[in-house]
Amino acid sequence: MKILLIGSNGQLGKALIKSKPQDFELILSNKNLLNLENKKSISSFIKEINPDWILNCGAYTNVEKAEKEKELAFKINAEAPKAISEILLETNGKLLHISTDFVFDGNRTSPYPTHHSRNPLNAYGYTKCKGEEFIEEILSDKHKAVILRTSWLMGPYGNNFALKMLSLLQNKNELKVVADQKGCPTSTRTLANACWRILTVKEKELFSKADAVPILHWSDEGYATWYDVAITISEISRELGLIETPAKIIPVDSQAYPSTTKRPSYSLLNCLSTRELLQLKGENWRSTLKKDLESLIIN
Repeated sequence: MKILLIGSNGQLGKALIKSKPQDFELILSNKNLLNLENKKSISSFIKEINPDWILNCGAYTNVEKAEKEKELAFKINAEAPKAISEILLETNGKLLHISTDFVFDGNRTSPYPTHHSRNPLNAYGYTKCKGEEFIEEILSDKHKAVILRTSWLMGPYGNNFALKMLSLLQNKNELKVVADQKGCPTSTRTLANACWRILTVKEKELFSKADAVPILHWSDEGYATWYDVAITISEISRELGLIETPAKIIPVDSQAYPSTTKRPSYSLLNCLSTRELLQLKGENWRSTLKKDLESLIIN
């Protein structure tokens, strides 16, 4: 099976490369090889490779900057998936598109089911929402696309909360971390495993609804605030000897960090149907976080 990975230099892309099944041919693409701002570039690149599956991990993910660079974020997060979907109408390939909990508004008090209506609060969430909608509009009855939403992604590679926090714990005396936003951290390792499993699910099981693009949710088990995650990183890093004397962590509410960017205060995802479909058990986020931090020592 020939797989085109878009966004291979990102943290999920690196995890996918590391965990690739042996019988898959993986073709890598990054922003130097493929310009997601250019529809012609996308079209010619995909047609030349003609993959069986496209794993689209390419995204504009800077939530704060997206408010100022809305046009750029829209091109990458919305128009690029649209262009990919249009090309797939002409080829035999399928799309696995990575999306986000930020398509929701955070007003629930129980985990978001996959069918819940979208209502993003910020520019980043809006662009990812439109990307999902474009995919659905173009490929809704074609059995050619799957949308996989995740939350609070972090791991041993790239730019993420865990690695930033590890650095701050080493170099600061005191840290203030938001304690009024609830979600669930997700390891790039477990998300990558879920991605590979999706590509092996029988088509009749994956596309059980003839007229719909399947939407799946994947995050690790449990729930947390960013403060909880920071405390856990501090405890584990000290246990592993990564930090001798970590900074003191103080819980604060979101108002302590004035921002024009609204974030959902609650973004837990209901992953039960996805775990059943993929026959994968979830791991608690504390366990996956420890494994990711342990890998920093091994590497």
